Amino acid sequence: MLSRGRDEPGRPGHEVSVPGNLAAVRERIARTGRNPDEITIVAVTKGFDVAVCREAIAAGLNILGENRVHEALTKMDELPDAEWHLIGHLQTNKARVAAGRFALIQSVDSIRLAEALAKIAPAQAVLVEVNVARSTCAASWRWVRHTAIQRPPSSSCESCARKLNSAWERGCPSSPWA
Repeated sequence: MLSRGRDEPGRPGHEVSVPGNLAAVRERIARTGRNPDEITIVAVTKGFDVAVCREAIAAGLNILGENRVHEALTKMDELPDAEWHLIGHLQTNKARVAAGRFALIQSVDSIRLAEALAKIAPAQAVLVEVNVARSTCAASWRWVRHTAIQRPPSSSCESCARKLNSAWERGCPSSPWA
């Protein structure tokens, strides 16, 4: 069993058991009436070392998510067989480092970032953050009529727009082009 506190990895008194936590998550999924085998679970590795990532893989969690690009790249080198997702905000200046390295980038929140990723790695799978709540607390794309991005992508982003396969709501942001 490895120790980790919520904000302080390795903090004493906060024991983490990946198999135990996974069993609890699957139990909660089952209580909702869903089959846990139909749900994709991404093991978030932020603040955990490679040993915990290996424990997650041994427990059957083959999709690992990291929100720090450089921390992920270090872990990827040691665990090349895992499927890696980039979760959380990706700064456009780090797009070149991230593009093509992750199976999925879950946090495209601007046309500028989408264009940068499409230019560097046109086949990069992404999820787009969509602001369906029209709130103003962060950056994301506005959802219009539940099917379109408010501002059409520029011509340099047409291939990018065709490759954006999903969208998810972070629940905040007003877009800079709203």
